[in-house]
Amino acid sequence: MAHFEKHIRPLFLEHCQSCHGAEKQKGGLRLDSAAGWQTGGDSGPALVVGNTAVSLMMKALSHTDRDLKMPPKGKLPDSVILAVQEWITMGAPDPRTGSAPTLHKGGTAGSSQHWAFQLPKKQPAPVVKDASWPRTELDHFILAKLEAKGMKPAPDADETTLQRRLSYDLTGLPPEAQKRNVDELLKSRAYAERWAQHWLDAARFAESSGGGRTLPFKDAWRYRDYVIQSMEEGLPLDRFITEQIAGDLLPYENAAQRRRQLIATGFLVLGANNYEEQDKAALRMDMVDEQPWAALY
Repeated sequence: MAHFEKHIRPLFLEHCQSCHGAEKQKGGLRLDSAAGWQTGGDSGPALVVGNTAVSLMMKALSHTDRDLKMPPKGKLPDSVILAVQEWITMGAPDPRTGSAPTLHKGGTAGSSQHWAFQLPKKQPAPVVKDASWPRTELDHFILAKLEAKGMKPAPDADETTLQRRLSYDLTGLPPEAQKRNVDELLKSRAYAERWAQHWLDAARFAESSGGGRTLPFKDAWRYRDYVIQSMEEGLPLDRFITEQIAGDLLPYENAAQRRRQLIATGFLVLGANNYEEQDKAALRMDMVDEQPWAALY
């Protein structure tokens, strides 16, 4: 234990526990107890006893991985890293007791008890004074809150107001002269264009590359029109996503379908890219990182 007390405990206290202690656990990792590093964080155990070659702690301290460098402000002296290596090799003796609390990934102690992580439970509809107003079970909850504050629901909107709300909600445009019902608006080109823009935003659609030296994407409009057409035709979501990820690998029946599926993969080249990056390995990884995968989650 002398080695731990002389070299490892001071290291954890000075450089690690501000981010991996009781108050904060970056990456879900705690290093203020033996149970903490044994349990590990989001990436798994912090170290493998007796094996420095596969221990994440050694990888982080060595700063050889561009995405895993600890401490993040700068590499520690070689003598300190050597002391950690020796500690792991000798079996990582650690006299600190106590159990590491269960953490939700990326969360803090007790976050697994947060309401957001609990399964929903059906609640009985509250009793209301005006039993004639609710049309659905949800209306009971709304009316109960209004009545509790001495308020009444607003009167029903007239037909003109409803037409205006409907048009703006579904198409983003003011209503036309003739009345249109929900089904008609859902089949309209304007509806497809309005809701396509949400996917295009998530996919980071642009007509240029951004980054350092901006390059124009002269055919970007083809991907934009593909998304609008898919919305207009009601393409199933699973097929919509599959075509964008692997459209060039999917079977096709004719040239038009082949062309459509190839255009769909434009999704993979969207996002800002700095083509002036001199480190080509970093450029390649940055391009992968900038791909709009977030749109799929």
